[in-house]
Amino acid sequence: MAKHRRKVGRHRSGPPAKADALVATALTVGWMLSTLVTLLAELGALVAWGIVVAGDPQSLPQSLTALPGFLLFAGIITGTLSLLLVPLVYAAGRQRPPWQITLAAVIISLLPAATGGLFRLLN
Repeated sequence: MAKHRRKVGRHRSGPPAKADALVATALTVGWMLSTLVTLLAELGALVAWGIVVAGDPQSLPQSLTALPGFLLFAGIITGTLSLLLVPLVYAAGRQRPPWQITLAAVIISLLPAATGGLFRLLN
């Protein structure tokens, strides 16, 4: 009868490592998408605000005059989500994103709050 030896100390890193990589990828994609939506909402709010300021507020439809505030609100919500995802992305991944990407994402995420303060000062 042949004796079978069990190899002690070897761990299979199949499914758990793969699952961790998928979680890290999902968090990174979610973080970048929320940052992109924040930037688009911010740019849309600035364009809508420029249209409202250039035109006569009484002759413009009320939905158009409310659009900058709505887009700014959406930018603040998605920017907050993006800021909350930064530490999760750093904790979940083996590879950290470049610091330039992180800095740009944080600035984009804080931009709607700064713009909201500027809108309040100008009105």
